Amino acid sequence: MKVCIMASGGGTNAENIIQYAPKVGIEIVGLISDQPEAFALKRAANNDIEAVCLPFVRDHSRTYAEDKEIHETAIYEWMKERQVDWIFLAGYMRILTSSFIEKFEEPSAGHSRIVNIHPSLLPSFPGKDAYKQAWSSGVKMSGATVHFVDSGVDTGAPIVQDCFPRLEKDSLEDFVDRGLKIEYKLYKQAMDILSKGEFSLVDIPGSDKKYVSIKEKA
Repeated sequence: MKVCIMASGGGTNAENIIQYAPKVGIEIVGLISDQPEAFALKRAANNDIEAVCLPFVRDHSRTYAEDKEIHETAIYEWMKERQVDWIFLAGYMRILTSSFIEKFEEPSAGHSRIVNIHPSLLPSFPGKDAYKQAWSSGVKMSGATVHFVDSGVDTGAPIVQDCFPRLEKDSLEDFVDRGLKIEYKLYKQAMDILSKGEFSLVDIPGSDKKYVSIKEKA
């Protein structure tokens, strides 16, 4: 299982993935960031992981969609050269296009080989700034979700989820810190599941959504 991590920021989740991967037989072949100053690049390099910045460049002589295609083509070619078969998103702040996701589809399994971590109990609070969304809404319980990536925004089938409480004395920073600890734990759990391959997608009754079911050992 050859994995490329994609990250746009500090890279704490990326480092968590890098350090846990050898324990479950996952090979991290590289980390891509779209941000030249992303500390995730340094974290990867410090762990002897190839790290590269492939920035999104906006050229107003072209459409945004054309620039997006050029950017994703560069990403895909880099991955193809390194025989990447899975992508782990760890704070990557660009939405991947359907055409890119299709390159990593597993049609027979019903999911892509792209995984994301989202800081909420999906389907609640999808999209950007999920911790702030949850905090502002006044919820007493929030969480995080590791899910397969599909063509929607945070709509792919959940692999693992867990929750944490909002305490009365919490600041937003306390709330986020507690959530990050859950994120690190969940990505490890998801890596355990994916590395073993002992799972399937199951329909949610009365919905067009699916969830991951872990196959029990005989």
